[in-house]
Amino acid sequence: ALGVVHDQHEIAGRGSVKFLDYYSVNGGLTWNLGTNMWHKANVGIGYDDGYLGAGASANFTPTSWGWGLNFKLNGPDGQLAF
Repeated sequence: ALGVVHDQHEIAGRGSVKFLDYYSVNGGLTWNLGTNMWHKANVGIGYDDGYLGAGASANFTPTSWGWGLNFKLNGPDGQLAF
């Protein structure tokens, strides 16, 4: 890949658990096998009842972090409202 001078050997996992009908939590972790350290991590929570979807997430690396919000509206046919 461009900008990568050394091979990167990583393993990643992620999971999601639904609770209380429309809510879910999720998370993921990427582990660098070469350095035996975590490389990326993320966590989030969401709500989706088929008409309204909203969520928040956070992501982390050893040197930075970030967060995001998402929002969607679906019409009666289940397609995006706009």
